[in-house]
Amino acid sequence: MGNLHADLMAFHPEVTGSSILVSVRYPNGKRTKFGVDFGMFQEEKYTSLNKKIPFNPEELAFMLVTHSHIDHTGRLPFLVKKGFNKKIYLTKGTNLLIMPALKDSYKILREREKLFGKKEKAIYNYDDVRRTKELLEPVDFERSIQVDEHIKIMFFMNGHLFGAAMILVRISYEGEEDINLFFTGDYNDHNTFFKVDPLPKWVTRLPITIVIESTYGNMKSSDVEKIFKKNSLSALNQGKTEIAPVFSLGRAQEGLYEAKTWQSEGELSTDIPIYLAGKLVYKNTNILLRNPDIFRIKKDMRDFLPENFHYIDSNSIKTILLDKNPKLIFTSSGMGTNGPAQVFLPEYLPKKNAIIHFMGYLSENSKGYQIMNTPDGECIKFNGRMIPKNAEVYCTSEYSAHAKQDALIKLLKKFENKRMVIINHGSTQTQCDFAVEVVKQTDSKEVGIFEGKNLFRVNHWGFEKSINTHFQ
Repeated sequence: MGNLHADLMAFHPEVTGSSILVSVRYPNGKRTKFGVDFGMFQEEKYTSLNKKIPFNPEELAFMLVTHSHIDHTGRLPFLVKKGFNKKIYLTKGTNLLIMPALKDSYKILREREKLFGKKEKAIYNYDDVRRTKELLEPVDFERSIQVDEHIKIMFFMNGHLFGAAMILVRISYEGEEDINLFFTGDYNDHNTFFKVDPLPKWVTRLPITIVIESTYGNMKSSDVEKIFKKNSLSALNQGKTEIAPVFSLGRAQEGLYEAKTWQSEGELSTDIPIYLAGKLVYKNTNILLRNPDIFRIKKDMRDFLPENFHYIDSNSIKTILLDKNPKLIFTSSGMGTNGPAQVFLPEYLPKKNAIIHFMGYLSENSKGYQIMNTPDGECIKFNGRMIPKNAEVYCTSEYSAHAKQDALIKLLKKFENKRMVIINHGSTQTQCDFAVEVVKQTDSKEVGIFEGKNLFRVNHWGFEKSINTHFQ
């Protein structure tokens, strides 16, 4: 016999491959294991980790998903392939978006296998994606779900992405005080398209252990310089063509709405066509347009498409490339490595009357990072071709879907009885920097950092101990 406690472990201390395992031990000796997200490692130096699962998937009682981004969901079909066959809880919005994302992920895995052979063999197949779909269990925000005899879950709104959630897990056992765990997932306190409901007071008053992301935990909101509008309008009104690589969900739609705003304010002529390229971008955009109520999109933003708007498909892309007139092209992928960006970037990068404007984070192994860090006039290799960098090239973080340090601290301060705060999902240095600020600026009783090799044991009172382990 023993006390009620939960062991929490994340398997990688970076901004990729998000995965948290929770193992609950009851006083009678029984255990319940569940996971929060199971994402794809997208950084080139970590892709070998995609083939590894440091626990037995068959032992998981259920899975929780915070949002549909592939770095949080991309390996769910691999988990299913390896024996997981229980429910996957997620919001109704994420439920609509997750299958297009997983199908696109499988397509990329298959293409890499064709390109690199056994070295890059796809870790799952389409049947694994289909079986994953059968396990999805969509739920409403702020509805208490009893997932088993001892555990209840509840999803709360999160501005990070359409359908994104923060998740409360309440663990109970007769004669013991409850353990409350709160997972922020990737977090933002606002969203252009919908109002983020505040957390109920009863939640913020719970004795609670919080697992919080730290992607931009060393940056303040005031550090962000807004340059996209100025650069875009300057280039387009000078007759230039702009290529704006975008993430297929969130960033793409925000870019389209921005362009529509410029038009309505008379800053951008409606004679300049605005294009959107990418199959997943197309699917996501139409899912949002068809389901505004599920995503709680503001009524005045439900038609976010600008005037003179066009989708680009395989039949129209050559015509557009031959058109010398100014235009704005939003294209996937956001980092320039995949999707139609592979066509547009080498086409327009050599042109002095073009502008390339990345709208988000660029990982070190991405084509966008390479372009940004190549001196003007120097060459960049695209599929064996050497392309000179003559276009203007910019990158902005103003549309980031991640909260900065001040907003993260503000969220933590809302909780009146923090028993422990565990820092997750950030670069190693950023997690350390943010942890220091959490200690300085909040009344958190304990602050820990997931390091990929340690687990934290918590109970009702909070931190019990930290254990170095390879969790099985």
